[in-house]
Amino acid sequence: MEKIKLTQAQIDAINKALSHYGDADYLVEMHQNVINKGHEWSQWNALNELSVTALSHALKYGFEVEEQPEWQHISTSFNENYDKLLAIFESIGKTTTEELLVEQDYELASLSYAMQQKDQSEIERSKKRLAEIHKELEGLG
Repeated sequence: MEKIKLTQAQIDAINKALSHYGDADYLVEMHQNVINKGHEWSQWNALNELSVTALSHALKYGFEVEEQPEWQHISTSFNENYDKLLAIFESIGKTTTEELLVEQDYELASLSYAMQQKDQSEIERSKKRLAEIHKELEGLG
């Protein structure tokens, strides 16, 4: 079988999730659970773009970087910065509220960029996540 082409953000998310879970089969199982429950990954949000079949194929047969249009490189840097911010919050023990506020800021920036690019699927994903964050923040307050 042929390697699957993925974005750099998807590859980074797979590698981070694998280092967290330690097992490819378990990661595929977790991905299936996330999808079946209608949820999305927040920590490795690039996984949300992959079907269970695509993730399984990538882990079984390998993957390579898909060339991206120039505008997507900006999106990738958002993801990298967001991951770094989460790691900082975890390392200094900040509260869940502060983490959610950082994620909210990230999603607002992602939504703004998606609107500029007229990327309807990303707009809908960001709006859905913003609504979830809003509910989570209300529950903490």
